[in-house]
Amino acid sequence: MSKIKILYEGIGANLGGIELYIYNLYKNIDKSKFEICFLKQKDLKVAFEDEYRKDNIKFFEVENRKKNYLKYLKDLKNIYKNNEFDFIHINIMSYSLFERITYACKYSKAKVIVHSHNGGFSKDSKYKKTIFLDKIGRFFVKKYQNKIIKVACGEKAGEFAFDDDFEIFNNGINFEKFSFNMQSRLKLRKQMGFNDNDFLILLVGMFNDFKNHTFLVDIFNEYKKLNNKANLILVGDGYLQESIQKKVDELKLNDFVYFLGKRLDVNEILSMCDIYVMPSLSEGLSIALLEAQVNGLKCYTSDGVDRKSDVTGNVEFLPLKNSSKDWASIIYNNNNDRDMDVIKKIPKNFDYKESCKRVYDFYYMNIIKKGFKNG
Repeated sequence: MSKIKILYEGIGANLGGIELYIYNLYKNIDKSKFEICFLKQKDLKVAFEDEYRKDNIKFFEVENRKKNYLKYLKDLKNIYKNNEFDFIHINIMSYSLFERITYACKYSKAKVIVHSHNGGFSKDSKYKKTIFLDKIGRFFVKKYQNKIIKVACGEKAGEFAFDDDFEIFNNGINFEKFSFNMQSRLKLRKQMGFNDNDFLILLVGMFNDFKNHTFLVDIFNEYKKLNNKANLILVGDGYLQESIQKKVDELKLNDFVYFLGKRLDVNEILSMCDIYVMPSLSEGLSIALLEAQVNGLKCYTSDGVDRKSDVTGNVEFLPLKNSSKDWASIIYNNNNDRDMDVIKKIPKNFDYKESCKRVYDFYYMNIIKKGFKNG
């Protein structure tokens, strides 16, 4: 039997949940049985690209959709039509890039997996263009409903993307890597000049509307009035970072808010911090929230996040309609001690090895349905 050939789509330049999910799959897949390749936009360097290229992974490139739409469609058609993929695994936050799905169904003989990673848009979302394209995309994709395999990172993400049944692929976490580490805590606190009694609040995420950094800064501003030892640690980058920095400056919080940018040592930063606060407008099953739980942190998130993201009992869901003062008060009055026995509470299916195996087995099952290839 020849290798099962998979084309992954949906990865971008920022190090987000989809990028980490695909990277975990790639690192743990049996390269003797699977051939992995990626679709990406021309002139865009995606997360982990250097590492992928060192392993001689093939990248298929399409024109920037905004620059030349017809060329973009032509590139998609040629890639799908002229390559024998067994699976085209398309990771989505919405149907705004619907052509990737419709063209895959129309021009490729591969099995097309549509994998939802988003729990929806908030009512006051600023992504008006994306919402509009999402509605258009749903209309065109509907024609191919019987040709796609529907999967999601959690129930909320599945209900947002699909009208009928779907499979759930749990986002997996490396328990050993993300468990609390006292040495990492002491090392990073020393490097950044924090004392043992400094209270560090963390959010890992792109600076975009979904992550709701503006509200987080308001929460921190109120919390700082209750606990003068508090500091806010922000990991990630994005188009809203400059405006958030300006807001921090206006509130005179510069000495207490730290913008760390993209980091590959998130596991150590989690150990350095004391609680995790994620007031997202909407989320599917968040990898970042799972990582924070594995580290034993008490987590506070919004009611816009999939409630099944709480796999340890250490997540509190707070209403987005509540004021920043309400959030700060609840956080301050709660027990925020780290859960040192948390690993015993996490279901095994969230272990990244189990999660990856679930996907590989799924590929094999669907190949069997299709019929084995003779190599």
